[in-house]
Amino acid sequence: MNDFRKCGLARIPTFIAAFGISFGLCGAANAATVTGSVRDSEGAPLAGAEVLLRAAGTTVFTDEQGQFTLAGVSPGSHVVEARLTGFTVAEEPVEVVEGQVAEVTLRLFPVAALGEIDVVASYSLIGDSATSGVTLGSEQIGRMPHFGDDLYRVIAILPGVTSNGASSQFNICGGLARESLVELDRQELFEPFHLKEFDGVFSIVDPKAVGGMDLQPGGFPAEYGDRSAGVVDMKTRQPADSQIDLGLSLTSAWAGAAGKFGDGRGDWLVSGRRGYLDIVLGLVGSSDEEDEEEAEFKPRYWDLFARTSYRFDDRNSLTFRLLAADDSFVFDDDDVGERTRIDSGYGNAFGWINHQVLFGSSTVLDTTFSAGRVDRDRGISNEGTGDVGTIRDIRKMDLFTVRQDGAREIGDAHLLSFGLFARAFDSDYDYANSVDLAAAIPDPRFPPPQRVTRYDDAVSSEQYGVYASDRIRLTGRLTAELGARWDRETLTDSDQISPRINLMADLGGAGRMRFGWGHFYQSHRPNELDVPDGDFRFFPPEKSVHWTLGWERSFGTGWTAKLDAYRRETGNPRPRYENLFDPLSPIPEVRNDRVLLAPEESLAQGVELFARYAGARRWEVWGHYAWSKTEDLLNGVWTPRSFDQTHAVTLAANLRPWEKWNLNLLWIWHTGWPATAVRGEAVPRPDGGFDLVPVVGPFYQERHADYHRLDLRLSRDFKLRRGTMNLFIDVQNAYDQQNEAGFDFDRDSLFLRPDGSVAFAPEYENWLGILPSFGIGWKF
Repeated sequence: MNDFRKCGLARIPTFIAAFGISFGLCGAANAATVTGSVRDSEGAPLAGAEVLLRAAGTTVFTDEQGQFTLAGVSPGSHVVEARLTGFTVAEEPVEVVEGQVAEVTLRLFPVAALGEIDVVASYSLIGDSATSGVTLGSEQIGRMPHFGDDLYRVIAILPGVTSNGASSQFNICGGLARESLVELDRQELFEPFHLKEFDGVFSIVDPKAVGGMDLQPGGFPAEYGDRSAGVVDMKTRQPADSQIDLGLSLTSAWAGAAGKFGDGRGDWLVSGRRGYLDIVLGLVGSSDEEDEEEAEFKPRYWDLFARTSYRFDDRNSLTFRLLAADDSFVFDDDDVGERTRIDSGYGNAFGWINHQVLFGSSTVLDTTFSAGRVDRDRGISNEGTGDVGTIRDIRKMDLFTVRQDGAREIGDAHLLSFGLFARAFDSDYDYANSVDLAAAIPDPRFPPPQRVTRYDDAVSSEQYGVYASDRIRLTGRLTAELGARWDRETLTDSDQISPRINLMADLGGAGRMRFGWGHFYQSHRPNELDVPDGDFRFFPPEKSVHWTLGWERSFGTGWTAKLDAYRRETGNPRPRYENLFDPLSPIPEVRNDRVLLAPEESLAQGVELFARYAGARRWEVWGHYAWSKTEDLLNGVWTPRSFDQTHAVTLAANLRPWEKWNLNLLWIWHTGWPATAVRGEAVPRPDGGFDLVPVVGPFYQERHADYHRLDLRLSRDFKLRRGTMNLFIDVQNAYDQQNEAGFDFDRDSLFLRPDGSVAFAPEYENWLGILPSFGIGWKF
């Protein structure tokens, strides 16, 4: 039969083929007939489809009306299968009764183009991808609670991602924040956060400029390199027509505009934000109102994004983008027994130009040139309870990148992706600190009481990379992507080769399964020296091995489910410095709890279940449960990382009680983060007296109380004569849960009880309490 198809005889009318089959089977007294039709997803007939009676190996082809007939079929249970190039395979069971005619209808669904098939278990935010697993549209995200309208805070509530709620930084699948790759229109963003003194409260990317965002939490393809945990890939929106967007909230004011020019061949987009977080923090700050009034507290920030694109013809387009952000922070507090002065500024600027060209009908090539600068200027002095610290921290990093990415379709069975890039770094350091700790911890694991650090140098290096991958349609239901990349960085004279494999199996009505494996390297970049801690070493690239396995299914009744498992092994993690007790200090390098963690290896693993129901008109719900373990091997002991949370649950509900009103509730709970036990001890002195000293146990072997909070957003849309207005009220931690964050202590935190024992009474810190916000936006 395959020979007939090669000769073009597949178009022989079905009744002739059926007649031949009937003739060959004549004399079978107990024969029956199976008839039916093959149709597409819209119900239209499909001609020339191959129909197979699986047990008998009998094949016919449909006529112009999509009809077929299988004659001389023996009674019993059979499976009828239909195939057609460009469509998925369909099969239907059928019961055949002697002397009767059984009817069956088979539906074939178009096979997605290879470029549309997501072989990685990802989450699509804002975009409308139907092949990327879980998709949350822009309207859904706009209704969700997220302080400051920051997209990074939406990422933080997805499975596999952890965050402390105060910062916009997040950890993907047990990786450190610095191990996540963040790209905007193929431009990597370095330190893309506002208010870094507070661990980065907001990202520098205006969500109103973003048209799509994909989170790939591990096992990502070969096109992404030099990061080892996960990828956040953002794309700016394409203006459909002219639009102006104005708004004001408790944290910022924003303005944006977009339009077309050149008879629709060109488009432009610009958006900007101006923040004034000092007002918000004044509402939820210190309980000591007198001290708060006396302190000077001025955090400010702004960011700007601009994009313009022009399509010269159907094959050539040119796009220019600019992203700039700036922060300033002044804090001056002269409290009783303590004086703190902070005057700092941070800047980000990126500009990149991209040319896209189409060769023939199946090859596209993107060429990008970019330049960027990231800088900081910190001036800090701190004197309190005997502790003294001063800091001068001036840094600047310039980078220049050229990259080329291409893709070529070969029939409908191969999609080749390839690319190369080169990047030059120039980093300047001018850093000095002087620290005198009266409350130093007498333990060699902690810094000495007095220390002075000075580093003034320039560091330059280059990075190069080449990648290639082939996305292969192995069968109508099985797609594989085989890829590899080569990277080189000159700072430590290192070369790495990273093989990667991803598989996606379409199980039909049973959903989809994905498998991923690969090697991932992360270099130590010139701007990442731990100069505040007196560590001027550059380390070789870290190597991680990923294993991922996932399943997802849409049940057709409004329910969607997704189950993922991952394992990430890092054999040579880079040493890092952390504050053991107080994780959110704005001047971390002068605290007495600063420690060096130098793991021999690291392991992150987890299982996550996501479920969503969107079948009701006025309500929908979604949620996920995750079990995970993130550990470092420290001195032969497996030690949880500071953000390890064994169990985590997130539940979300969106309610539309009235036509124009919307209420979204988000409840988060997880196992308490790791903590380190501290107790007091009286140590005898030679003169017969004694000193009260803190005794610190093994790092991160205890737990804080479980973390939980409820966030909500109430919003309403108004249709105006010109455009639409939206009002919202957003409340984070609505029931004001006092979640434990850590503690701070000095010499007065230790005292002798009447029974002679030593008490340890530190000043405990909590994560943010109830945090309200509101805003109004107008689009026209």
